[in-house]
Amino acid sequence: ELQTSICLMDHRGQGLSQRLISDPRKGHVDHFDHYADDLATMVKKTQSFGYTNTYIWSHSMGGAVAVRMDQDCPNLISGLILTAPMLGIDTSPYPNAVAHTLAGNMVLFFMGEDFIPGKTYYEPTGDDAAFNDNHVTRSKARWLMTENQFLLHNKEWPQEPLGGGTAKWLLEAIEGTWKIDYNAASLSAPTLLLQAGNETHVKPESQTTVCQKAQNCQIYSFEQDQYRDPDGELPRHELLMETDDVRDEVLLRGFEFLKGLGVSTAPVPDGGAVELIHPNAPLDPADSGTNWLLIDWEYPGGGGSSGLPGAGPKAEWFLLGMAFLGSCWRRRRSPAS
Repeated sequence: ELQTSICLMDHRGQGLSQRLISDPRKGHVDHFDHYADDLATMVKKTQSFGYTNTYIWSHSMGGAVAVRMDQDCPNLISGLILTAPMLGIDTSPYPNAVAHTLAGNMVLFFMGEDFIPGKTYYEPTGDDAAFNDNHVTRSKARWLMTENQFLLHNKEWPQEPLGGGTAKWLLEAIEGTWKIDYNAASLSAPTLLLQAGNETHVKPESQTTVCQKAQNCQIYSFEQDQYRDPDGELPRHELLMETDDVRDEVLLRGFEFLKGLGVSTAPVPDGGAVELIHPNAPLDPADSGTNWLLIDWEYPGGGGSSGLPGAGPKAEWFLLGMAFLGSCWRRRRSPAS
């Protein structure tokens, strides 16, 4: 068991965070670096409690946000884990330059809050046809868990199943990835990058390029034949929502990476390993050995994907807090320690 407190956040305009436009089910942002500024603020807030080491585990767009934050705020964090990070957006069949021009023209002609052509609202159904059409996970159990959560809480939180992005979001996101590539050599935090084997949302070649240019980045790809399912398909974009063999490998490699950076372990105490606390509650660094692990990703939506983890037979303590995004989990020491 890692001796670390865990904090999770929703980006502005996503999850349960406030929206920037009147339609709460569109992905929108005014400036991509606002995401990175928000994340830096979150990190500094946790460090103000007295925690000296902060590690970020980020996925997809959250990966791009975390990289941009580290490029702008070197030495702020002690380590970074990226799963299928959005270091380049797959805008096929059109190259990024064409998609950027289209989005820019839409913004210029006052259509910046309109959906990107081809995108619309995400309507969770939980039926077999929708699962068969999804491009983000091969795990039906985890996909269904996400769908069921959306359906269960639809009246209370109708904004959670976020649809596609707006033209302004796409414009800012493409420019954000260009900044990441241009400043790749300034990525200073020790980084582990885990790459999906069958990727249709982001560009693996951009991930490889940025990792090679970074100061201390190691990459592991799930494109190896050992990860193929009986149908011959490789792991998809949502690595933390994948089948048990892949998800277990992702978590194991992440935990071993953190251990290699000095995060210590201790036996799980009887009665549970974590307790839910309010973000403004006083925290005691002694509870977790001065380590924070901040979970950072997005609700992409619009293609059967989501930022929520799925269900499975394995113990899911690590991502249990995703049902309570914006809250923090503090590690509880055993009475004997």
